[in-house]
Amino acid sequence: MLFTFFAYDRSEHLKVLVVTTFYMLTSIFLADMLIKSRLRLDNYSFQMLFIWTFANLVLLFLFFIFDFKPGKGDFSGVFHDRNVFAITTLLVIGFSISFRKSKFSIFEQYIFSANLFICFGMVIASKSITGLLGMLVICFLYSFKLTLTKRLWIFLFVFISLLCLLVTDNPISERLVRFGIALFGDTDSLRNSESAYLRVFLIKTGIEIAKDNILFGVGLNNASQLFNWPGREFGSFLHNNYLDILTSGGIPLFIVYYTPLLYAWSWLIKNRKKVKNLLSKRNYDLWEFSFISLSLKFVYDLTWTSYFEFFLVVTVTFSVYSVFYLKSQLRSALIEHRQATHF
Repeated sequence: MLFTFFAYDRSEHLKVLVVTTFYMLTSIFLADMLIKSRLRLDNYSFQMLFIWTFANLVLLFLFFIFDFKPGKGDFSGVFHDRNVFAITTLLVIGFSISFRKSKFSIFEQYIFSANLFICFGMVIASKSITGLLGMLVICFLYSFKLTLTKRLWIFLFVFISLLCLLVTDNPISERLVRFGIALFGDTDSLRNSESAYLRVFLIKTGIEIAKDNILFGVGLNNASQLFNWPGREFGSFLHNNYLDILTSGGIPLFIVYYTPLLYAWSWLIKNRKKVKNLLSKRNYDLWEFSFISLSLKFVYDLTWTSYFEFFLVVTVTFSVYSVFYLKSQLRSALIEHRQATHF
């Protein structure tokens, strides 16, 4: 509420504030219900992955076979935007792997693996650079659950896949090349309507707005009203959560928003062995998903504004809430362990 007085458009600021507050309170309620209910999440992870894969695979079939085009022209599954689809799909993958059952039949194992590969394929089909970055993060983090030999095979597979994407003529390699041109500063050779040019433009614009309003920002979702897209008569959110938070409320809001996330992420790293050795498998599953979810967030926040996407708010809130739950469980377990050792 404090930043309302400094908002460029107070009505827009208050509208976004009400919506995001509702998202956060709803997410806290859901997190508390799911965690404290002792619900066996591993019983539902397989079904969740299968339903998600099937629903979006049908849309992918319609996209390629019957020329079904979403509003923005790219495959985006059940969502309006390919980045939201790619991020959500990666989170579904993370949830399914983290909470998978300990014992699978051979048939279930094949179905599970097939669904994972299909989901990765759909992320690639979306041509989302955010999705590709997230895939690398997931492959890297989950590879540590495997033996060294399997880990090397995965890294080799990812390397060969990326190499094929880069050296063959396909829409993804074209996007990667264009983004490479943008990153190295040669934006004059890009069309001002293509994604690579716009990303650089939005980053530069966001930095300028943040520098001019570093203490209190310009209000939630107000940065879009301070500039126009090249060749258009309207602006946009900055497609970068770090910049959107910084321009919305300056340094104070940036600290308030990201400090709990950094604290939760660092606590998870520091206490992984304790959670694994002293707590139940369900609690370690919570640890694993929370770590994956927060790691992904720090990556996709570089290329997407996530604070007003409901499912992304839910997963991040669930992860932070899990940390405080695990902290209390670990404290109780350590007390019991000391008492048992003492006697």
